[in-house]
Amino acid sequence: MVENGRQKMKKSLLFKRLIAMLVYLGEALFVFYIGIGYFKSGAIFDALGLLLIASIFCIPAGAATCLWVSTMRDYDKKLRTVRAFVLAIFLFYALILFYLLYMGRFRYRAWAIGNDIRFNINAFNINFVPFKTIVTYIRHYFSGSINKSIIIKNLMGNLFVFSPMGLLLPCLFKNLRRFSKFSITMIMILIAVEAMQLLTNTGSMDIDDIILNLAGALISFAVWKLDMVQQLLKKLYIVEM
Repeated sequence: MVENGRQKMKKSLLFKRLIAMLVYLGEALFVFYIGIGYFKSGAIFDALGLLLIASIFCIPAGAATCLWVSTMRDYDKKLRTVRAFVLAIFLFYALILFYLLYMGRFRYRAWAIGNDIRFNINAFNINFVPFKTIVTYIRHYFSGSINKSIIIKNLMGNLFVFSPMGLLLPCLFKNLRRFSKFSITMIMILIAVEAMQLLTNTGSMDIDDIILNLAGALISFAVWKLDMVQQLLKKLYIVEM
């Protein structure tokens, strides 16, 4: 009777791992297909399209990881496995950021020039006056002089584009679980991003972008610090007990 129970448990574990491996394989093929299609067709993805692609990748992969971890007994192995998954998500997010901030703009500029469409990236436009751009957008919003969807897209986009950093970085790096260290690190990252956009002529250096990006990251960091979120992260083996 005991032997039958063990055999059933082994079969259940093998079945769970097989399902997880099939999901991982499907995810790898999906990313490969998207990548090949991107380079062959010269497709230009917007933020919404990339968010959809990220969701299709992250949700099944996360479920597969939970399934795989459920077959393990050793606590440290569970932590290492989930940590590897979080690192993969972070790298995937970093690739999406790189595309949105650099490659996507290069491709759009090439497409616009090829189709005789005016393209102005505001090269070498620098703003060091805090809230100048934000206030300008708000004035245009209420005056109706600029399409409101463009204003919302710019403000909300800058607010949310770096918000995953507030969740991913503290999970991966223990020394960034303090507010002061996380804030300083994010400021350095954002300044580097803005400088690279300026130097590569893919965007302007605007302190308001840094303010909005930092605000989004700090909001998500505050959510990460909530007790209920910490309890969930511990149950999922993302952070230590």
